[in-house]
Amino acid sequence: HLLEHIVARGPRRDLDMRLEKDGGFLTAETTRDAMAFRMSLPVGKLELGVRLLKELTQLPELDSRLYIPRS
Repeated sequence: HLLEHIVARGPRRDLDMRLEKDGGFLTAETTRDAMAFRMSLPVGKLELGVRLLKELTQLPELDSRLYIPRS
């Protein structure tokens, strides 16, 4: 479940904010054997969705900065 939260933020740790800024949203769930992500976007935002989906599937860099709250 922790990994789901790390992955859902994206490699720049702001994927959710960029998606919501354009009227979309991301939901995620973790099951015993998998993580599932669902992205909903307004009409006309397919290009944004594809770009963010590509980011979402990149492996995140894991370091201590992931755990420091943003101001």
